[in-house]
Amino acid sequence: MNSNVFLLKSNLRKLIKSTLKQISVEEKQHQTDAVLKYLENCDHFKNSKNVALYLAMKHEEIDTNQLIEKILKDGNRDKKIYVPHIEFAGKNSQSSDMVFYEVKNLNQYKSEMNIDNKYKIRQFNDVSKLVKADEAIFDLVIVPGLAFSIENNDSNKRITRIGRGKGYYDNFLKKIPNCHTIGIGFNQQFLPLNQDINMDLPYDEKDVKLNQFICEKFQN
Repeated sequence: MNSNVFLLKSNLRKLIKSTLKQISVEEKQHQTDAVLKYLENCDHFKNSKNVALYLAMKHEEIDTNQLIEKILKDGNRDKKIYVPHIEFAGKNSQSSDMVFYEVKNLNQYKSEMNIDNKYKIRQFNDVSKLVKADEAIFDLVIVPGLAFSIENNDSNKRITRIGRGKGYYDNFLKKIPNCHTIGIGFNQQFLPLNQDINMDLPYDEKDVKLNQFICEKFQN
């Protein structure tokens, strides 16, 4: 990665994290409700059968929990939900990987997951008896991030994003280039709407662009 891009990303991450801390819990819930409503009514979401959905980091991302529970409570659903699992590297390795597992029912979702890992990300306690999802079956991936923007020089107006610097989603999405992707976030995470952060979103050739972005005040 270009050293200048690396520094710009680091600076932007700090600015966004500081901004997120200033948003009240009530406002975050208000925006979350609006975003999830837009997402549910989106054609790509309504027509999808196999959806990869992230599990939010508390207070820093749109919380998908209420959407996941709503889908799992639907006894007549024809939509399968898959959630990420970070396979953390051993002591002698610096690399780790992100895979997905299906959440089959509400009881499994509530009783077989915790945040007992290095990043405090909610995921399955024990995956030894679970089957990893074949990413080729996904027809939609809902993508988290710290900051998003829109590529105006791109004829498809794709969405640029930066995550937390580990590259989990960039590496994963490169495996399924034809799968539709939607980023979701708070208004303040979408740089064209954030008047307090006067900078373009830095990215390079390793960063995977998304098809769509949804926040309370912008949907494309």
